[in-house]
Amino acid sequence: MKCYHCDTENLEGAQFCKKCGRRLDGMSLCTACGKMTPADGEYCIYCGSNRNAPVYSMPLRFPLPETPQGKSAAVPAAAGYPVRTAEKPKARKEKAPEYTAPPAEGNSFLPARAAEIVGKISEIAALVTAALSLIFTFLIGASLKVGTGGVSAGTPGGFSIFYFFGDAFQTAYTEKKSKLIAQTGAFFGTGCVVFGLLLVVLSVVFLARRIVLIVQKKTDKGILAPAAMTYLAYLFTVALFLLCIGQKAEVAGVSTSVAANVGTVAGIVLGAVALAAAFILSVLKQGMTGEMRDYLIRTCSSVLYAILAFVAIGLLGSGAVFMTTEALGIKTSTVQGFQPLFTQIASEYVASGSSETYASLYNITAALSAVLVVAAAAACVTGSRALSDLISSPGGKLQKRTLAFAIAAGLCLAAAGVMMAVVSLVYVGKMGNEALSAALGVPIGLAVIGVFMCVLAIVRKKFSLPEEEPADVVPALS
Repeated sequence: MKCYHCDTENLEGAQFCKKCGRRLDGMSLCTACGKMTPADGEYCIYCGSNRNAPVYSMPLRFPLPETPQGKSAAVPAAAGYPVRTAEKPKARKEKAPEYTAPPAEGNSFLPARAAEIVGKISEIAALVTAALSLIFTFLIGASLKVGTGGVSAGTPGGFSIFYFFGDAFQTAYTEKKSKLIAQTGAFFGTGCVVFGLLLVVLSVVFLARRIVLIVQKKTDKGILAPAAMTYLAYLFTVALFLLCIGQKAEVAGVSTSVAANVGTVAGIVLGAVALAAAFILSVLKQGMTGEMRDYLIRTCSSVLYAILAFVAIGLLGSGAVFMTTEALGIKTSTVQGFQPLFTQIASEYVASGSSETYASLYNITAALSAVLVVAAAAACVTGSRALSDLISSPGGKLQKRTLAFAIAAGLCLAAAGVMMAVVSLVYVGKMGNEALSAALGVPIGLAVIGVFMCVLAIVRKKFSLPEEEPADVVPALS
């Protein structure tokens, strides 16, 4: 039997050509209706479809079967059926779309243009806050002040933040044990200062990263949070510095103290003014959107939490040991930071002829002071993060992460207050002076404020509106 397509002779009874594989009866399968129609016809005799119309290859919905040549190997034609395959299209890497801020919603009392201008001024104030914080961090210092009748005056000289990188370790003691005792305060001071500087630098890096993302239009977040974090890191660095070097003695209304110098106070005031301006303008830009009661509750709670934190920072920088002495009707109040505290222990150790009592006092005080430093450092990290989030979005919902940082900051400050009280009690008890007693007003105040901060964060979370639940998605019918 001769093939209708290639004229090849085939055996009698064969149905397909041995050379081209097509049907010998001259019929072929219609790809439209699936019935047999003459192969030489232009249209199907059953459905009338054009058999010569071009066929376009479409991407396969299912993967091709594995073949020795691979998945994309062509499948040969068989039984006169036109078989076509399509390779799996290569995935193209699409460029991520740039972020476009959504249109403002709500009943904002500011026009859109005015809100935009206010937002720009707020960002400028935030940048000024961060710049001032970074500059004044390296100008932190303390000076000797003498005051009476509510009037104080500074004296020439003082200590800078770099004091703990050299001069603090120069002591007049030559005996190894006494020298180590005197230098312990310097070691604590160096660790605190290095930690504070790193915290400020990391905050600045976070701010720079946020600015880059804003320029690249990859985020809708502002720069108030990292700017506030930088200022708070600066405040904590000041507090840690004064915690180590601060000292105060008040006798009969005359006080002598080693406190923050003019440059440090100027940095605190200027940074606070710039941050307050950025905060107020940010709140003004947001407008009174949403429910007024909820907005006011959340904003007031954020401001109250910030005030408590600032007061706690001031108490943290007051000193490490608080004592009072009353002799001959004259009451003396004394506050000592780590360096003067251990210098005092070293002098008592030398005066007593290397007494074991003062050696034990040193060991216990050093261990308790280390715990106090760790609690203060943890408060710096958690407090900076929590306060920056609260200041940047006073009317927003309190996220779980911010709530955790806020509670942790309060607990760390409370722990620092407790450790201040313990160090004061241990020091006074070991000194053996009946006229000497611990003054626990500042440590207890710090602990109470820390607890209030925890409670306020929990209340703020409770009064926040619940997160919106996503709408149910109904699957499309196939």
